[in-house]
Amino acid sequence: MPIPSPLRRGSGPHHARRTSRAQRLAAVTAFAALATLGTGTSASGAASAAHTAMPRGTVFSGDPQVGAVFRNPSGSLPSHQCTGSVVDSPKGDLVITAAHCVYDASGPETGLVFVPQYDDGDAPYGSWNVSAVYAAKQWSSGRSPNYDVAFLEVHQSGSSTPIQDLVGADTLAVDQPASRLTTVVGYPSSSNAPITCTNRTTRFSRTQLRFDCRGYSSGTSGSPFLTHVDAQTGLGTVDGVIGGYQAGGNTADISYSMRFNEAVESLYQQAVRAK
Repeated sequence: MPIPSPLRRGSGPHHARRTSRAQRLAAVTAFAALATLGTGTSASGAASAAHTAMPRGTVFSGDPQVGAVFRNPSGSLPSHQCTGSVVDSPKGDLVITAAHCVYDASGPETGLVFVPQYDDGDAPYGSWNVSAVYAAKQWSSGRSPNYDVAFLEVHQSGSSTPIQDLVGADTLAVDQPASRLTTVVGYPSSSNAPITCTNRTTRFSRTQLRFDCRGYSSGTSGSPFLTHVDAQTGLGTVDGVIGGYQAGGNTADISYSMRFNEAVESLYQQAVRAK
């Protein structure tokens, strides 16, 4: 169920230095074609083929609404720690990520910065300071993997323009089917560039989703699970973020997300009303 709110889409600089949106669309089409190929393979052969066929995240120029989350207590940008994405909201200043990215043992972290479409030191939309962190009590007090999601309120020093007006925003949705074609955009800590991958999610448990794609290592926590992605803008519907079970996964090949439900909708409304 999509969360109703006004969708405002902005424009801004794009740097097509790597995989273009057309190439990404072609990759999604190729994946869909492979999924329709005939069977008849033995069980062992199918398992081997499944491993071989597992897609790998591809470095690309990034999407404006997706960016890197930095811990920035000293005013400089060290290696980023997670990924986040702008989510549609009435005031246009909310970013969604994983709760474990922005909470430590004492509570919400301070000095956090979100940089949309960060790419090898390039910040085409500047840096945005995190002024508030919203997470469910089940996470803040119990670290439940079934509530590993957070909303960040962001602002840019010296500007009153909401981030959503500049980069656009994904639409939040809850209670979606477990299996759907999903694109995940993230920022591995080992790289200064974003990666993208499209595959079909599966039901890992009643409360968790699984996404198989190679290359989603440390730093990709908080990466949005996007469906219905517009090939031109990169905007879509977000109904998951890398996190949850094993804080998103113990390997770079298998990622997890809590299944977005009414608790996420309630948290979103809390973030909207708090401002």
